[in-house]
Amino acid sequence: MLVHFGWSPNPEPDVTGYKLYVARSSMGYVSGGVAGSPVILGNVLSASFNLIDSGPYFFALTVVTASGGESSFSAEVTGVFFITPLGHARSGVQYVGARLGRY
Repeated sequence: MLVHFGWSPNPEPDVTGYKLYVARSSMGYVSGGVAGSPVILGNVLSASFNLIDSGPYFFALTVVTASGGESSFSAEVTGVFFITPLGHARSGVQYVGARLGRY
């Protein structure tokens, strides 16, 4: 199941990109997250992540700067996804809006 994300740009002039972190538990990306996390993104305002298993997922973004700095995590976006054997999926997603803070 492909999950799509979009966000508003960080207004700081030295932003060079973002990282999308994915985990199976709240703040789980701090200790590694799921395979393929973090997704290193350029200076874009959307991304997609392919979920393989059903269940809860937790997502957060960070900002990457020209000097290599990284911001703290944004607020989490959480969702419970159900992937059926035929590939049909349904989900319950809770969005928590957040602005990425200074690093």
